[in-house]
Amino acid sequence: MSTCCLANRCSRPSTNSTAAPPSFTKPLEPANVVENVDRSHGVTRTEVRSTHRNSHLGHLFPDGPRDKGGLRYSMNSASLRFIHRDQLEREGYGDYLTLFTQEAQ
Repeated sequence: MSTCCLANRCSRPSTNSTAAPPSFTKPLEPANVVENVDRSHGVTRTEVRSTHRNSHLGHLFPDGPRDKGGLRYSMNSASLRFIHRDQLEREGYGDYLTLFTQEAQ
C-alpha cells in the first residue's frame, strides 16, 4: 500500500508498469485531495493537490480503467510514502488493513 504524504490516502495501484509514475483509480479519502485546472506547459490538465498542505501530488487523467470509473491519478512518487502492510497499524493506518485481505484482491 502506498499513502500520499500528509495523510492523503490513495487507492491501490491501477497499473503494473514499472516505467510509469504510480497510478491509482481513486483517492481512498476524497476530502484529502483537491483538483485544480493546470494550464502549464501548453496543455490543460487536472492537477491533484493535498487539501491540508496544498502540496502538489500529481495529475488526474481520464484514461484509467473503464470498469473502475475511467480515471487515472498519476502521482508524483516523491509525494508518496510507502508503508508495508505489517507496519500499517503502528504507523496509524490500521483502518486500511482490510484492503489486504483475499476478498479485497
